[in-house]
Amino acid sequence: MADQGHRSPALFGKHHKPGTYTPAWELHAITSRASTHTRLLNSVSTISGKVHPESIREQLCGYGLAADEFTDNENWPWHIYVREARRLIGEYVMTQADVTEANRFKEDSVALGNFYLDVHPVRMVKEPAAVGGYVPEGEMPRRSLRPYAIAYRSLLPRRDEAANLLVPVALSASHVGFSPIRMEPTWGMLGHAVGAAIVLCMGTQRMPFELPVGELQARLLSEGQIIDPSPFTEYWPKKWPPQE
Repeated sequence: MADQGHRSPALFGKHHKPGTYTPAWELHAITSRASTHTRLLNSVSTISGKVHPESIREQLCGYGLAADEFTDNENWPWHIYVREARRLIGEYVMTQADVTEANRFKEDSVALGNFYLDVHPVRMVKEPAAVGGYVPEGEMPRRSLRPYAIAYRSLLPRRDEAANLLVPVALSASHVGFSPIRMEPTWGMLGHAVGAAIVLCMGTQRMPFELPVGELQARLLSEGQIIDPSPFTEYWPKKWPPQE
């Protein structure tokens, strides 16, 4: 609820005092904050099996949009948070095996990832026998990982579909494989790799498929990019079991 521009005065300190924000519920013409939160908390209570104290209900009613952010758009962010969308199906598809111990090394590595398996549920399914009466469909237990290599091939389309394309963000990855890759630091490294590849291709009039990966790797290493996961032996985060 406090994501993407929302702020709670109780959570974000002096800058966001009561009365300095525009309630999100008013912007959406929802009848009232109290009734909205009541419906929300009742839903949460049904799922978790807990009844939230009145103090928590009252605190949540203070959530709203920060008055000093996105002032040209009624305090709503111009871009919504999209966790996952359409992706490339390329020369190589990064899957769960590629981000775990099964296959975390790549000869054509151009970047590293180091986030954990983070697969959210698709929906809550009613199940009377479950705790709280619901189970999260599609959710996977969170597991810690060691740094893994990301293949240059996963940034390339299939050879028979396009010749002059490189994709650093919506790269070729499965649903589970994409879940730890989709982090800004990783995308920054992939953007670096794609930028370097484009410079090398333009300088010699080559297409991305024609670029020797060793030449790209040498360029990346000279610019400080880390592409070899072997020196990193610890699992992260330590609070969850490792994904073997």
